Amino acid sequence: MAGEFADEGLLGTSTLRGEFQDNQEWSKLPFRAAVVCGTVDMVGSRLLFSGYGDGAYSRSLHSGLLGNDTLVVFDECHLVPEFANILQLVEQAGGKLKPFHHMLMSATGDGQGTTIELSGADKKSPVLGNRLKAPKTLHLVNTDKPVIQQITILAQKDPPLRTIVFVQSPQDVSRIASSLRKNHEHGGVRTIVNR
Repeated sequence: MAGEFADEGLLGTSTLRGEFQDNQEWSKLPFRAAVVCGTVDMVGSRLLFSGYGDGAYSRSLHSGLLGNDTLVVFDECHLVPEFANILQLVEQAGGKLKPFHHMLMSATGDGQGTTIELSGADKKSPVLGNRLKAPKTLHLVNTDKPVIQQITILAQKDPPLRTIVFVQSPQDVSRIASSLRKNHEHGGVRTIVNR
């Protein structure tokens, strides 16, 4: 298996959406952490032993990988409430090896008056409390360089352990990643494109 995927020791990123081919980083290298972005249909079907395009062997494998040691963050959960119920049932059933967790996210709520709030204990937590109270700064940068070039420069200037760059255009993602990879051959430059 060595060398089958680039950067095997790094975080895996995969996309499970009908219009994209699965790169299989999440399922072929289950020993490492992975971020999987997917649709309800593609993730849900695999979680329930019926993945689209999966053969008999892959169905149980994918269900086992998604059902153990996993956090599913379900965004816009009010749009598909039945999938939220399924996630709750899977969590209650419990992973056979490691726990399964889910988190529901919605800007509009579930229509039943249910709200999610931080408790007093959450706010006093040394970890979460410090993050909530951490100062956040914004710096405006005037430049006569092309924007992509300036972003690349800033991403490499005194970077912390992790640097995240957000841009709107998939073409800009590709240009920035290519430029960063030239200077960080052994570093981990990963891209996620949400079309």
